Amino acid sequence: MKTMRVLKLIVLAIALQYCECDADGSGRYIIDNSTNRQVVMRLFLDNILLETLQVMGEGTIFDRTLDTGRFTGPEPYEVLDADSVVVEFDDKRRISFAFQSIPYELNNYPPEARSPFNVDSYKKVKDGVLRYVFTESDYEIAIEY
Repeated sequence: MKTMRVLKLIVLAIALQYCECDADGSGRYIIDNSTNRQVVMRLFLDNILLETLQVMGEGTIFDRTLDTGRFTGPEPYEVLDADSVVVEFDDKRRISFAFQSIPYELNNYPPEARSPFNVDSYKKVKDGVLRYVFTESDYEIAIEY
């Protein structure tokens, strides 16, 4: 009985070591603009505009923390609280991202799918804090309108 309790504690310690979140289930997501362009980010849920955020040149456009109430931290779509994001650069180019609700190989995005909804597109800043950055490459692949 005592051996089983010790074993459970060891497994818990190992799990905590690799957790990308705080032990309380919170996670912070930051979205930055690294270009010198104006960026407007529109968040939609079921085709309804929820929020419009913007930054003029380099800076942070989105910075939120969410406590899931679970042991694991939140997924990007939970923090964004949206199912699609439209990003506009200098009122000239636009790129859209949608939450992929249909599982792709165990609910993962393909590695090449860089998106604010793809947790693999974020860089870990520190425990529980992840950062996504819009770059000049995003501007170049955005569609003129």
